Parts: sequence; structure tokens; C-alpha cells
Amino acid sequence: MSQFAGKTAVISGGAEGIGLSIAQALGDQKMNIVIADIDETNLQKARLKLEDAGISVLTVELDVAQEDQWQEVANQAIARFKKIHMVVNNAGVGGDIGPIESQDQKGWQWALDVNLMGVVFGAKVMTPLIKQHGEGGWIVNVASMAGMGGVPYLGAYTATKAA
Repeated sequence: MSQFAGKTAVISGGAEGIGLSIAQALGDQKMNIVIADIDETNLQKARLKLEDAGISVLTVELDVAQEDQWQEVANQAIARFKKIHMVVNNAGVGGDIGPIESQDQKGWQWALDVNLMGVVFGAKVMTPLIKQHGEGGWIVNVASMAGMGGVPYLGAYTATKAA
């Protein structure tokens, strides 16, 4: 039996790409899956895909930059699955692309809010819930090699992934 069987994972940015692949892999290990994503259309597609694979899944709309929305995800996850054992902070954005002189504060702030504060809020809200049941758990923060060095024209992305 898998160490994940019967446990619950919350995955931000899980409606497509890497996040959906993580959801599928953990669901294949019999984990309950909570996908939280800002894209309602892709959330529903992801839910159908995972349900068709026999995975127990809940989808919740989430802007990771809003701490109160993280709390709502937690509330819905607990209501459905009773406990949370893992949070995968996967949501991320690129920010403005181009030379630094063409970028504005809005693009940088968006990258900071999602790539940095989204991780902070995910850990802040979910950690007490992981601790309270005493069964242990995991906090997984998806990073990027771009955070290890600069990438031309992706200043906001590389800076926030390094943060």
C-alpha cells in the first residue's frame, strides 16, 4: 500500500501542466486530490479527467495571492476529506517579458504576489492543518532552475523563483 493512500493533497495551479501531472501521479497512489486554480474552465476539465481515472477529486477556484481564498480552499478540503496531509505550491506566473526598461511595477507585483506570496499563504494556511492531525505530512514548493541564475528578459520570474 502507498504511503499516500487515503491521504489528501491540495495542489495550487493544478488545473493543467505540471500541477495536473502531480495531481494525476498522487491520485494514482490513491490520494484524495484538491485542485485549486484560478482558471475555472481548466479546473472542470481537470476534474473530469481525474474522475474518469477513478481519482477522488475536489476542485476549488483560487487566486493564490489572496490569503482568504486559501482559507476557503482549506475549509472545503476539510469539509470533503476531513484532513489535509500535503500542500503542493505549484501555481506560478512569468511576469513581464522583455528588457528591464520596458517592464512596469504591475508586472513585477503580479509575479511577486503569485510566485512568492502564493507560496507563503499556501504554507501559512495549510501547515497548521497538516500538523493538527499528528499523522505528518508534506509541503512541496515547486521551483524553477531559472531561480538559480538569470534568464534574459525574465527578470520578474527569475527573481521571484529565487526568493
